[in-house]
Amino acid sequence: LRPSVVFLHTQQMAASSAYYYAHQQSRGKPGEVAAPKAQHTPLSPDDAQATVQANAKAAVWAAGWDEKDVTKYAKERMQELLSAVAPESGRIQVTKVELVEGESHMLLTRGKKRVAYEFEAKLFWKGGDEAKGVLKLVDLSSDNCDSFDMELKVDSDFADGTAKAEVMALRKPIQAQVDAFKADMLARY
Repeated sequence: LRPSVVFLHTQQMAASSAYYYAHQQSRGKPGEVAAPKAQHTPLSPDDAQATVQANAKAAVWAAGWDEKDVTKYAKERMQELLSAVAPESGRIQVTKVELVEGESHMLLTRGKKRVAYEFEAKLFWKGGDEAKGVLKLVDLSSDNCDSFDMELKVDSDFADGTAKAEVMALRKPIQAQVDAFKADMLARY
C-alpha cells in the first residue's frame, strides 16, 4: 500500500473504532480531550495512621516467608542435648555424640515462627565394661520429628544379650531432647 492509502485507512479505522478513539484521547494531543490529571490531596493524620497499619499487616502477609540460617548454634545445641540422653534402665550411657551433617533454619511464615532442621547423628554408647556400640539417628528432621530412623550397631553385648533392647529404648529420651531443642530454638530466635 502507498503511504497516502495507509493514512486514509488509519483515519477510517479511527472513525469507526472506539479503542482507537480512547487511545488517541489518552495521549492528550492538541485539540483532543485528554484524561484529567491526578490531583494530590494530603491524608488526615488518622487516615495516614490507618493506611500505615493496613500496609504493615499486608506486608507481613505478603512477605510470607523469612528465613535465617542458625545451623552453627543448632548443631552445638543438638549435640549438647543428645549428649544428655539417658535411658530409664541406667545400664547404657551415651559417651560421645557426632553430628555427621545437617542444617537448621528459623522461619517466619505469616507471622508465625517455626524451626526447620535436618540432622544425622551418631551416638556412641557403652554399658559398663561389657557392651558398646553406635546408634545412628537418620533423618532427624522437623518434617518427621516423631518418626526418625535409628540404626544400631552393637560391637559387644551384655552377657544376657539385652543391649539392643536397652539402646532401642532410647527413642523416648531422644524424642524428649528433640522436643527440648525445638522449644529452645523458638525461645532463642
